[in-house]
Amino acid sequence: MWSLRQALTDLAQLPVTYPDGTPVSVDEQEAGRSVYPNGHLPEAFDPAQGIRSLFPGGKAARVSQLMDYLNSWDSAFQVGSLSASANISADGTGNWCLRATVECEGHGKFGLGFVFGFSTDAAGHGFVATGDYGLELDDNTLTFGVFANGSDPWIRANWPSIFAGRTFFYISEATGYRKLPPIANAALDHGFNGLASLQGPKPGDTFASVVIDAQEPGFEYLWGPEMIEV
Repeated sequence: MWSLRQALTDLAQLPVTYPDGTPVSVDEQEAGRSVYPNGHLPEAFDPAQGIRSLFPGGKAARVSQLMDYLNSWDSAFQVGSLSASANISADGTGNWCLRATVECEGHGKFGLGFVFGFSTDAAGHGFVATGDYGLELDDNTLTFGVFANGSDPWIRANWPSIFAGRTFFYISEATGYRKLPPIANAALDHGFNGLASLQGPKPGDTFASVVIDAQEPGFEYLWGPEMIEV
């Protein structure tokens, strides 16, 4: 049976194991707690003052919606020689995180990201990372990771509606030395009038063929360390 007390306890927790089940060290746990003392809940949140502050102001709120305060979407997709497995995570505080593993052949440029299906202003709110990829002469395939994150007040102001809707993943490719398609296509392809990039990395930031933590300090403490293996 769902319990509000247990739900708040779970949201305040930080990951204590690696993806393979190995325990996170006590030092790492303490470091994470110093950065995010309330886990996925707002830093100043006090349950003794009630939970209304967790919901957008002026909008109806149901206690059961807290079951979706932390949400996640997964997808596998491909274009040309690129194939990706990606995850989007976001919470009601406004934190968001894009993680993906990409396999490719040859060399060129890539765009990878997402757009929330919900909008308040006809724009598609999301993020698209871009970068170059290339193989060594004696390699047939390359696997690399993409990691981008941030915190955006628009998510906090609309999280129940955002999390109840769809999320569209996006990938694009330009082989050789061709120009990459506009990252705005991530939104335009789904009927939005433009791309409103979430706060965190700058729109169209370039990502190398390694896992990149785009926001400091220690955003991995929220979502779990070493979430992408390359």
